[in-house]
Amino acid sequence: METPIEREIRRSCEREESLRRSRGLSPGRAGREFVELRLRPVLSLPGPGPALPRALERARAGAQMQRDIEREANRQAALARPAVPEQR
Repeated sequence: METPIEREIRRSCEREESLRRSRGLSPGRAGREFVELRLRPVLSLPGPGPALPRALERARAGAQMQRDIEREANRQAALARPAVPEQR
């Protein structure tokens, strides 16, 4: 199956060939022409930045865990309190 990009490339080549024929130019060598592309390896690109020191990561994780524990304890305490009906 042809991808949209491949289809666009094929159509472009067909248009170019049609234009060459209509103007009486020699058939292009586009079908036989190869171009070398120089690519940089992805791994050599700079990353998101230096990793945090392990101690700092552990401290942040510990603080987040403590906040979660406190939030859950508050939620449990709120559920354990009896509901006070409003007096009218």
